[in-house]
Amino acid sequence: MNLRKTFIRCGEKMDEHDLPSQIARLSPSIKYHGVYRNSGSWRDFRVGNALFPFDPIYGHRLAKNAALFLRRSRTSGDLCVTDADGFVPNELPGTAARQRIAAAKRANQKVILVYGGSTIFGYGAGLPEQTIPAHLERCLNAQYGFPCIVVNCGNILYATDQQVLYLLEEGLELKPDIVIFYDGWNDNDFLNGMLTYHGADYVPGRARQSYRMIERQQTLMYFFPAFRQVLKLGFRLLVETMEALPFFGWRGMMALNRWCRSFFFHPLTGEYTATEYQPRSVERYAYNILTAAALCRTWEVDFLHFTQPILLLAGKSQTKEEQSFIAGFNSEYCAMTRNFFSGYIRRDFPFAAEFARQVRQDHDLSGVFNQTAESVFIDPGHLNGRGNAIVAQAIADHLVKRG
Repeated sequence: MNLRKTFIRCGEKMDEHDLPSQIARLSPSIKYHGVYRNSGSWRDFRVGNALFPFDPIYGHRLAKNAALFLRRSRTSGDLCVTDADGFVPNELPGTAARQRIAAAKRANQKVILVYGGSTIFGYGAGLPEQTIPAHLERCLNAQYGFPCIVVNCGNILYATDQQVLYLLEEGLELKPDIVIFYDGWNDNDFLNGMLTYHGADYVPGRARQSYRMIERQQTLMYFFPAFRQVLKLGFRLLVETMEALPFFGWRGMMALNRWCRSFFFHPLTGEYTATEYQPRSVERYAYNILTAAALCRTWEVDFLHFTQPILLLAGKSQTKEEQSFIAGFNSEYCAMTRNFFSGYIRRDFPFAAEFARQVRQDHDLSGVFNQTAESVFIDPGHLNGRGNAIVAQAIADHLVKRG
């Protein structure tokens, strides 16, 4: 098989001009829903909802047999695909995850579930073949002779609150041999954001969208707030007709999105206008990891945790492109991020002894790119295909060498 024709090589961009040939590789059961432009428009909400529908437990989840092109720039982005079980496949057209798991168990192969946010899901990868779980599966089988399958349990915007729930409700029933958590960046943003914004009203474990749902319900209880929302929605839909205009339409929408962000917030998302470092964020993050490890030990499943590398803390020599990604961050955000990750590494939480006893495989990947000169980041936290391959290699090394 010609791999160059089958998928984009590590580090290359998935160009929108390649879409027709890539869509042709999808299984006939998968419905392609179009381009998600990330413009904040209601059209985008409808397209996005086809792949990321609201869920009362997790806030949102992945739909089954769905695909869309998530545009990251004017010409490039990611072909996002889910199989018949609602998991991201490791190749196209691919086989449904539960079928792969059943076949692996019959062949006495290990079943590995990998949980994480958008990086694990494949944001920045271009195609499913270039995600971290896909690289990890190929690396373990081909390089180490470690017979296994790797199931991608990642989802955009997931943090450890959702990962633990997802593992408990739908992961352990798959009877995996190994569970891997890869996270840190989303927890830094979301936990500090929720604790800063909600303060004493913060409820541990509640999905971010739950707070917005409560706000909407309270709004609908009274006439004038509800009427104001109707007027706002009507005016917004009127403004969005400009998106259909040639040349100016999409650019105008993106400009309005930058100038009037509150006007374009998704009604179910949890957005925060101010974020400060909250020591409780480290405690909650560690608690979630400890909970996942304890669950896995109860079910006799090996658990490994990896703190993801982000550009602010990575030890690599940054390219000019990578330097531009972090130029816009203010000192407060940088300090918050450093405090969060250093607090976790120092074990600044009251149950550090129990954590050390339960979480036996905990690895910091901040130095994984120390010897890498090329660009591997596409923004402050997401990686391209080459970066995903390097991370997958590091995970494979730890997994095979674990005691």
